[in-house]
This record gives sequence, C-alpha cells and structure tokens, in this order.
Amino acid sequence: MKRDLRSSTQKPLIALVVAAACICLCVATDARSDRFPHLMWRITDEELEFPLGAITDVGVDGDMTVYLLDRQVKEVRRITADGDELPPLGREGEGPGEFMHPALVSGVPSGGCVVVQDFYAPAVCLLPAGHPCPAPDLALIRDLFGTTLFMATARSDEKGRLLVVATTTEIPYDKTRPAADLGSATSVFRVQPGEKQATVLFTNSQSLGDERTVRFGNIGFYPIRSWDVHPTGRLIYADPEGRSRVLIGHPADGPVEVLDLPAVSGDEEGIARRARAENRSPDSYPRIADVQWIGSDRFLIKPVAADPGVEIQQTGIVELFDTTGSSLGRRTIVCDYDPDQDTLFQRGGIIVIIKSGRSALLASFRTKPGEPVVQFEDEIIVEAYDLTRQ
Repeated sequence: MKRDLRSSTQKPLIALVVAAACICLCVATDARSDRFPHLMWRITDEELEFPLGAITDVGVDGDMTVYLLDRQVKEVRRITADGDELPPLGREGEGPGEFMHPALVSGVPSGGCVVVQDFYAPAVCLLPAGHPCPAPDLALIRDLFGTTLFMATARSDEKGRLLVVATTTEIPYDKTRPAADLGSATSVFRVQPGEKQATVLFTNSQSLGDERTVRFGNIGFYPIRSWDVHPTGRLIYADPEGRSRVLIGHPADGPVEVLDLPAVSGDEEGIARRARAENRSPDSYPRIADVQWIGSDRFLIKPVAADPGVEIQQTGIVELFDTTGSSLGRRTIVCDYDPDQDTLFQRGGIIVIIKSGRSALLASFRTKPGEPVVQFEDEIIVEAYDLTRQ
C-alpha cells in the first residue's frame, strides 16, 4: 500500500540546497560489467515497503549500510550492503528519537546514525534498533561561535564525535576594519557527546581575500572542500601550498603526518595558465582538488583541472594511494549518472545516486490545511557503488 507523501512545514533553507550539491565523481556512461567502482545494489522505491519522499542527505556506517534522510516524511530509510531494506529510524515529533527539522544525516561507524536538525533543534542519535542514544550538543557551536546555519555535511567517528560544517558571523581581529570587510565564515566544527566545548578544525573566511581558502590555526590555508574524516577520527586534507602534498591528522589530536605524493598528472600547461590568472606561482599551485578515504589505509584524490568549470562538473578521474604515499594507480570512476537529473553523494567509500525528477526543494513545502495532499507519481531509483573494492 502506498503512503501519502506530505512535505515539511519548514521554509527551504540554504542547507537543503547545499546538502544536495555533493562531490560528484562519476562520468555518465553506459553500464558495463568491469567498471569501477563496483555496483553494490540498485533499488526502486516501488520495491520498498513505502515509497521514498525527498532524500536530501545520505550517511554510511561501518557495515556499509546506507542511511537515506527523507526530509519530507521525517525519517531515515536504511539499505544494507546487500540491498536489503531495514526498518526506518526516527519519526516526526519532538520526543526521544524524534525530529521536526531534519537537515543532515551521518552514519555512525558502529551502526546507527545521527540526524542534525535546522534551527538548532537538538541532534538526534539513533541506535540500529531504533532506540535513542547520546548526541552531541550542537547548540554549543551557536553559543560559542555565533553560528547561523548548518550546511553541506555531517560526519561521525567511532568515538561518537560529530563533525559539521556551519556558517558563522566572523569576529573581527582588527577593530579598525570597515564592517563591510568582515563578511562571514564557514567552518568545520567537531563536538563530542557530553562535552561542553567545540573544536574548530578549519575555517573558510571570506574576509581573507580568497573565499576558496581556509584558515587552519596559525599554520596555513586549506581548501575547505578537500578534507575527509576516517571512522577512527583521523582527518585527511590537501595542502594547497605543497602541490601534491596530503596531511593526515590534526594538531588538536597530536602530530600531523605529511605525505608528499608522486606528481599528480594533469594538464600542466593549463594549470600554469590558471595559476597565473590567480596571481600564483605555477610551481606551488595545488594539484589536488579533493581527497577522500576509501578504506582503512587507502584514499583517493581528484586532480585539479586546468579549467575551473570542468573541475566543478567533475571528470571522474581519480588517483588512489595508500597511507605510505605509494600510488595505487589512476582510475576513471564510471557509473550511470546524469548531472542534470540525478543527485550524487559520496560517503564512507560509497557513492549513492538518487535518480528522480522529483524536486527536493519543492518537497520542502506542506500543503495548507484543507488542501489536497501532495502526490508524486515518478519513480525514484537509488544506486550504491563501492569504491573500496579494487
């Protein structure tokens, strides 16, 4: 029996739009048996117990169970690594294990998930059996840093710590600077259940003159998009001043390991033109656009493209490395993906593609009392690809 899909009462937020804009690694192509990555499963909502609503974020746990945040019906749908459906988690409400304003979901490595809500409503932690568990107090970020909005992504590690991206009103360091120069900042925060403090890991400050860079303590500047967190909590990120350099760890956690990778191949002539256009030296211009964990001891990087527009669209070319810095080869990620119609998420070594003509933004509205219930007739297809299998 089909379930009526009613939309949320909340207003559409930038967080919803940004959450749908994800790291897109696939190239659109026909299906083939030898492609990389491995197709784990493909399922339609016609095959599920109930149809899907508006899937606005995706999480993955340590068993490669995929968590689909359905913002429209306010619950988290679960699909195992074998493509089997598990009972949904959460429900609409304000009690334990319930949420009214779901925005982001993060799979917990040991199983279960954490749902981050808009409007600083409490985060909700759910165990695999559906019972609530202690969740980080994200209001700390608002109270300590003046954060205005959660956006883009939330990630969990095995210690129960949650990493979220949020915007803040920047605190001026120079009181003589005009207010117009202050702008806002986007930061990566880490919060742990039971603690009354939040750690700032990265900050992307527009007032620094280059909105693509982030302040990393007093050490250097790093692109905010080029970081990832391992289930153990280890951070990995690219050093834009080190050409093909990757750093593992964070000063807040101890020593940082520096990996100078073999030269990342690319259009060196085109990159040199791009560097000169940005008044930067081609010799020190970053060669890494993105870095992501794909296992306990492996990661992938996406090379910088000579044309920024191509880089945004993603070409599907990646290079694989182990944590010693040894190259495991260059691969082309191939999956059935239409960037004009589909939504793609990459989490925990898995690519999840939502195929639907349904508008997640449209689904963020509920009909007024007395009006007919919103009905969607189009079918949703969900595909999951495993990046960890070589």
